[in-house]
Amino acid sequence: MLNEILVGYDGTKRSEHAALFATKLFPRARFHIVTVVDTRRAGVYYTKMIWKIMERSSREAAYKLEKKLEREQVKTRIAILKGKPSREILRYSRDHDISTLVFSTYTKEGIQTLYLGSTVEEVLESSHDKQVLIVKKKVKNPVVKKILLATDATKYSKRAENGALMLASHLGAKLTALYIHPEDTIPSKVQRDMKANIKWKAEHMGVKTQLLFLTGKPEELILEELKKYDMLVMGTGGRGFYHWLIRRKIGHLAREVIATSDKPVFLFN
Repeated sequence: MLNEILVGYDGTKRSEHAALFATKLFPRARFHIVTVVDTRRAGVYYTKMIWKIMERSSREAAYKLEKKLEREQVKTRIAILKGKPSREILRYSRDHDISTLVFSTYTKEGIQTLYLGSTVEEVLESSHDKQVLIVKKKVKNPVVKKILLATDATKYSKRAENGALMLASHLGAKLTALYIHPEDTIPSKVQRDMKANIKWKAEHMGVKTQLLFLTGKPEELILEELKKYDMLVMGTGGRGFYHWLIRRKIGHLAREVIATSDKPVFLFN
């Protein structure tokens, strides 16, 4: 997870900030700067000359980012691909055994939807063994000291729970595991299971952890609690209050959390 990192780079300041933030988290990793020239644009005929011009422009932009990453003393590699961005990014990640992907995204708030960007959405919807770090804007203080884990305490959140514990151990950060129940009473079984699972693992990994149980609306409570933390970790499937998160389509909760909060979000499939 921590040795090879793919950065989906589109030449914007947003994606540059995401890449630089990731170097603070994983300074020993190799960073694959991947740019995809989308050759499927309607009404555009790509001759060899046009492709070469676009490839050269993309490579020049990637080189500029590479120099900035090298100042952070991390290893880098550049890949300029062509085709459908989400498909080529996932293919590259499989070919190079990369499970951690980094993206920046923007949000356009509409009446009914929060748009995340087609490439990010398609990667999340199509991958089942990846974790995706989403960074919306420049992080002023890149030191992660406090991580919030949102869990539904079922088997569907196990990858997110294990990932959060590993991140907290790697970064020397404190971890808070948050469980939200829509009704007034927290099931006693949930409390026992979280103590037996998350708390037990944390103690053996040397991670300072606390369990937090709340009742109410998940999206509101997650966003309110996240203000106190440096990063959010959450799962992307399953039941409980996650059942509408990502199951072929990204649901309202994930969209709202990513769109509303400026904190980095680590999503685990």
